[in-house]
Amino acid sequence: MKTSGTESIRLWAQVEAAMPRMEIDSDNCLRIAAGKSKKGSIILGDVAQSFIRALGPSDPPVILSDLRFDEQRWEIIAGAFGIDISIKSEPYWGFGIFTKCFLNEVCITGKRQSIDRIVFDAMASLGRNPWEPFWIRRFEKKSGVDLEGHGNMWRDCEKRAERAMHDMLDEITELSSANRGKLPASTSLDIEAAKLALEDRNSQAFERAISRAVTTLKMHINFGSESEHGGWDILLGTKDIPTVDLTDD
Repeated sequence: MKTSGTESIRLWAQVEAAMPRMEIDSDNCLRIAAGKSKKGSIILGDVAQSFIRALGPSDPPVILSDLRFDEQRWEIIAGAFGIDISIKSEPYWGFGIFTKCFLNEVCITGKRQSIDRIVFDAMASLGRNPWEPFWIRRFEKKSGVDLEGHGNMWRDCEKRAERAMHDMLDEITELSSANRGKLPASTSLDIEAAKLALEDRNSQAFERAISRAVTTLKMHINFGSESEHGGWDILLGTKDIPTVDLTDD
């Protein structure tokens, strides 16, 4: 589905870790569990946590579903910077007795570059292939997807995001080299830091380093970031945005 330059993607993922537990406040928003909620709590799980973190600075997620006895059955929504995410957690085998009985249905709507970035960040955070289930046949039956083709959807998002970061790094490196005499030595250090972060698949460190380099370019050579930056353009042009941390790590 595409509307006004936006796209939508639906992904299915195997849940492996149950934490963290989140409380529901009076506005149906999720907060770090502190034992004060009168509306109950849910277990977010590693997949949902990775996507909410990847979304970046945003308002707390909102729960849509009524609470059930099983704290891993829920549906939440979250959004920021024109990106909307809905995540549904439900069992696909074993009546939800174990954490690995659960899968998450993740729907993301927004610009393609931003969708790719969020999927890349979520995969990097999880450190595994989320589409690989504990029970293949049951997973495919519940989700209605072909596992091999669905894995390619995840990989395509990851590859496009990585390519976008490489393109951004190449652009900034080229500008820096062409204006070497006009820029402080810190610019090269920031570019090298961004390169190392990209090799480590640490997008947050990459964002910080490349943002510093872009700021220097703007100050010294009047560089204007008119081009697409693969979903990072909002971050590069924004300062001091408060972050909603969903864990107490």
